[in-house]
Amino acid sequence: MLKILTYLVLTLTVCFLLAYLYIFRDQDIRVDFIPPQFRFCGEVISKGNANYDNVVTLLKENKSGWETSFVSFVPSQVYDSPGFRVNILENTVVVSYKTDDGYPQYVKNIRHDLGEVCAKHS
Repeated sequence: MLKILTYLVLTLTVCFLLAYLYIFRDQDIRVDFIPPQFRFCGEVISKGNANYDNVVTLLKENKSGWETSFVSFVPSQVYDSPGFRVNILENTVVVSYKTDDGYPQYVKNIRHDLGEVCAKHS
């Protein structure tokens, strides 16, 4: 009986560890999902706007090495569209977009010069 219990605990531990490693693995974000425009600081911005171009460049240059996150982040400098959202924090970027599985959220520590809050609100 003790042997069966030991195997059961070991099997559950291995399964939990594998699930954890799978969920929190480094991933690429889908830069092809970036929309043609965002709502940012109360305005609609698109290609040609410095804010839009800067955030798109940041995402394309950093498309690898993201981690899935289940933590809620305080909205700071948010670029929003119906299917794609970017939240710029100090040295951290949070991205969420619509997939067949819902809206997964990815986070990555990135040094950037995009600021931390909308200029209108600071």
